[in-house]
Amino acid sequence: MDVVTRRRQLHRWPEPGFAEFWTAATVIGELQALGYQVRWGVDASNLDEVLGLPGPDELADAARRAVGRGADPRLVASLGGGGTGVVADLRGREVGPMTALRFDMDALPIGVHGHRPQTDPRRLQVRA
Repeated sequence: MDVVTRRRQLHRWPEPGFAEFWTAATVIGELQALGYQVRWGVDASNLDEVLGLPGPDELADAARRAVGRGADPRLVASLGGGGTGVVADLRGREVGPMTALRFDMDALPIGVHGHRPQTDPRRLQVRA
């Protein structure tokens, strides 16, 4: 799957923080396929310091939705408890500087209808 298609697919399934089971499972699979050494769950997250962790019922519902969308059930289970962080390392042949990149995977399931530019001149007028 090309990167544009994958990006569009990821954006179709917004998942709130610590409940992004489908997104994390998808990212893990993609990174492994590219040759990265990947860690997730308790190997990548310290859940003792998390603020705003969803409750067990909400996490269980999110995990069920992820599996329903095609995520590997065993992988989703290993992300349990909100440990949806993913860390990937790509090792080079030589020792040298390391570059770290950080990405957020969570999203709110809301529409984007307020983000389009207004083109109707009647609506652009400021009213007192």
